[in-house]
Amino acid sequence: MRSWASLTDMEFVNVPLDVFKKAALDQLTAGHPIWFACDCTQFALRKDGFFDQSVVRVDQLFGTEFTGDKAHGLEYGDSPSNHAMTFTGVNLSEDGKPNRWKVENSWGKDAGKDGYYVMSDAWFDRFVTELIIRKEYLDDATRALLTTEPVELDPWLPLTRRCR
Repeated sequence: MRSWASLTDMEFVNVPLDVFKKAALDQLTAGHPIWFACDCTQFALRKDGFFDQSVVRVDQLFGTEFTGDKAHGLEYGDSPSNHAMTFTGVNLSEDGKPNRWKVENSWGKDAGKDGYYVMSDAWFDRFVTELIIRKEYLDDATRALLTTEPVELDPWLPLTRRCR
């Protein structure tokens, strides 16, 4: 496990959502937790322990639609990474697709269910922006990107703002 001090020797790449998610599934099903970052302020019930757009229905309350996607949320600063947590499990449907993710949070045992949350897969798709994946769980194409010459960026920017 890496410490915060050694994060500077890690390599970062942007990948499509399906590649991002497959790497997460492969690492979790192999028994390794995953550090991740997200926008935890969106559609969350902190005390009850849910990250899911269907539990906070402001669309129905105000009679509006939320049509923005992850790209727009990042581009316009509406949905930046503002909190890090750990994936400790995933629930798969009968066809092998994730439908819920188990999240260990740092807010203590009074938040969520003894410090754990349930995240819907749709919420993952929309608001999870960064994962730290072990190289052995990356596909060949992504692993090949790690051997290219890195571009040095300002260290104070979150990863989601670095990779435009």
